[in-house]
Amino acid sequence: MSSLHESTIIRAIAQEEAAHIYHNIRDISDLPLENETSARLTSGDAVLLTAGAVGFILINFKPRYTPFARLKIPEIQGLSVHKDVRGQGIAKALVMAAENHVLEKGLAVVGLGVGLSSFYGPAQCLYVSMGYKPDGNGIVYDGNPIAQGTSVLNDDDLCLMMIKEL
Repeated sequence: MSSLHESTIIRAIAQEEAAHIYHNIRDISDLPLENETSARLTSGDAVLLTAGAVGFILINFKPRYTPFARLKIPEIQGLSVHKDVRGQGIAKALVMAAENHVLEKGLAVVGLGVGLSSFYGPAQCLYVSMGYKPDGNGIVYDGNPIAQGTSVLNDDDLCLMMIKEL
């Protein structure tokens, strides 16, 4: 395990190696490896930022979520921090680094989706504390809006989409 100092040094991974590194560090997360994400990293449509070997965050510049895509809002995705170092500010540092990366690209708004189950409670609190607000389109399942009165499974694909003006 990296020391806290090593893990708080956040760096962008070169496009040529991002998909490979993403695959290798996925074991710190409970999320499955997504071929779509690896393809986006390879094509340059997404950027991977890492905090040593203990955390990572993705910035998707071509999100599937229609309101973000239409407004050219990059989407923060896949924030993961190893369970042994959670609560030490690494997630917040990764989100801040992602926001700075978006600003450096000349964009003024960033978005993200957060799960609705209690598993995502710490992330929900983090995003609200950092100024993220619901985008006003209600909840989505796998990137698609859920109509009022519709029943859906509360799993990793059920999210509230949020935005922040930088």
